[in-house]
Amino acid sequence: MIEFELQDFCINAGIVGLYEMLNLADPKEQHYKIEKNKLCVEQEWLISLDLASLYFKALIKKFYKICPLSRTIKSLEILKNSEQDSKSLKDSIKKIEDSLTSNRYKSASELIKKEIDFNLYEDLKKLKISTKENYIDNIEKVLKDLENEKLKNIFLIKDIIYLIIKYFWNDVSFLNRQNSAKDPKEEFYKTFEKPFKEYLKEEPTGKEYCIECGLPIKGDFKMKTSYINSLSEDFARKNSNYWNFKPNCYVCPKCNFLFGLMPLGFLPYGNNFVFVNNNTSLDTLIGSNKVSLLEDSNLSYYQQYNNVLQNISKSNLNKLENLEVITNLVDLERYKFDIISKTILLKIKNNEKDLKTISKLGVINHNKEFINAYDEVMSRIFDNKSLYPLLHNLLLMSINTSHAKVYCKYIYKIENGGKEVKDYWKVREAGEKMCTTLKKLKSGRIEGLCYDIANMIANNKANELYNLVFNLSVKTGVAFPIEMYEIIEDKNKIKLVGYAFATGFIAGKDDKDDK
Repeated sequence: MIEFELQDFCINAGIVGLYEMLNLADPKEQHYKIEKNKLCVEQEWLISLDLASLYFKALIKKFYKICPLSRTIKSLEILKNSEQDSKSLKDSIKKIEDSLTSNRYKSASELIKKEIDFNLYEDLKKLKISTKENYIDNIEKVLKDLENEKLKNIFLIKDIIYLIIKYFWNDVSFLNRQNSAKDPKEEFYKTFEKPFKEYLKEEPTGKEYCIECGLPIKGDFKMKTSYINSLSEDFARKNSNYWNFKPNCYVCPKCNFLFGLMPLGFLPYGNNFVFVNNNTSLDTLIGSNKVSLLEDSNLSYYQQYNNVLQNISKSNLNKLENLEVITNLVDLERYKFDIISKTILLKIKNNEKDLKTISKLGVINHNKEFINAYDEVMSRIFDNKSLYPLLHNLLLMSINTSHAKVYCKYIYKIENGGKEVKDYWKVREAGEKMCTTLKKLKSGRIEGLCYDIANMIANNKANELYNLVFNLSVKTGVAFPIEMYEIIEDKNKIKLVGYAFATGFIAGKDDKDDK
């Protein structure tokens, strides 16, 4: 048996990817098994597998929905079943043509033109000059072309290479410029699969040691890690001063193979990729990175992130302490590491309903600046930061921007939660009644009072806030909330009590339009 033991997140992501590949080859798990922190595989069976083909098959299965080709096929089907005016039809066909004639698809078609006959590009020319009378027939021809399994698969492979894999590693195998026109499966075999299988046949010996697993490796088998994006040193540029003229940052072919599988272990989240390194056991690691956790690939990064954590916490919250989440930030070309504590997971779980409500409210347009309140809330929760500064800003916006106020009560509830919200909701109701009464009295100072209340809370002016609320109670006849006494006795409670009052006085009831 060959054993793959959990280590750092790179290796762990590779092991998750390997498990998905093996599961395609043997769904009944007869030739491999999970033992706590290890994936154990029958060595002879593993060597007999076509790992390169399994690799791309698993990638296509996992990432099909986000591939441009799948979206193009969907666009063709929608166009086929809808009526279009001439201009819309022309624009739609142009987008489809641009997509299917991209350089990566043309290079892909060159790889298989000797194996199969296809008329895709001829049919695309016909589609381009379609009229309202014959465009449906021409769309059907293009769709039939894309039903060819070999053509479709090589197009999907090219999508995955340039839109997924290249964000994890580059400059080797099929991502080396010299190999870009060659068969991706053959190049993967040469770089990752062949050295791995040859390495398995020999006892590990040598003067060098793998920096990942610590096993000895001889010169023929040592691999440089400089091809891994953002996580390794550049051997060429740091050959002298960094390495003292002797580079020694090598990995064995086994660990190198797992590095090649890294993209398969991650999940797509918006424009980024995320790996939940929940490595208490291999079972929990695999369960924490299942594609089924993605409820809707069209959701934003934080919505999907939240959904996955909600699903993980439902079944494993009692066992979890800290959860490591690694995000491959594509645009920034770096990795982001988040340690999600049990406290944060509980906060997310306990406020699931309110978080979902905020996620459905859309964005706030304030002075031509768009603010996604849900993303702002989630980023603060994950960074373990207070929501009060965000609530303060939204309350100030609410004075002149009515659609901002609908968020305020939810953010207050999320920040405090449970019993405290119930205890201080009466303060909110008192603030709401006072504002309503002032409006009936046609007081001209309401806007100024809103600013005063918000600034007194932000600047911890407990006495001033207490006196202001007391005077409002006298003027409006609304009962003075007894909880306000607490901010005099304990000034640390000014935000808890003060913002409860402010969400009522400034934000008040939700307007029908806000709902």
